[in-house]
Amino acid sequence: MIANPFKRRRIKEETLRLRQEVAELKKTLDLERRKRAEDDERDRIGAIFRRVYDQAPHPGGIVGLDGTLQHANLAAGDLIGIDPSQFIGLPFWETPWWTHSAAAREQLRDGLRRAAQGELVQFETTH
Repeated sequence: MIANPFKRRRIKEETLRLRQEVAELKKTLDLERRKRAEDDERDRIGAIFRRVYDQAPHPGGIVGLDGTLQHANLAAGDLIGIDPSQFIGLPFWETPWWTHSAAAREQLRDGLRRAAQGELVQFETTH
């Protein structure tokens, strides 16, 4: 037993501080584990979606807010007979799917611009 009351008090204070630090570390570890599990689940669901999307019988693509093509499925490539991955990063209206009509390209470009601003844009076009 420690006879010096000042040492005893310091030991109690240090013990309390260490317990609080351990509790904070446990919280941080729990949050990290939860975040990792959520990220893993999101990746798993994303992989399932990508497989379904890539094997869909209808052409489809994902376009960024700036109008650049981010992904096109296999059916989109089959439509033009070219691997669609070579057009990733191009403005969507400059891809081969729209070479048949300057008016369609302009309509698409304008529609994507308006959609990026939050407007619901719908129109029919041809390929």
